[in-house]
Amino acid sequence: MFAGVTISLTSVILADIVGIDKLSNAFGMCNFVGGVSVFAGPPVAGKRIPSQTCHNRRALILRTF
Repeated sequence: MFAGVTISLTSVILADIVGIDKLSNAFGMCNFVGGVSVFAGPPVAGKRIPSQTCHNRRALILRTF
């Protein structure tokens, strides 16, 4: 639902931060960081969730996703 806002504002925000001349480099770096987080996120979450010892409803819901 909010992906359209993120995609449309990325170019505007990056252009304000780095300028138009370095916009392609900023897009590349943004995609690189996003890719690293996609690969690193699930193992980190997998290590974190089993280490929690509480067995409440919230923990069980998080484990199903």
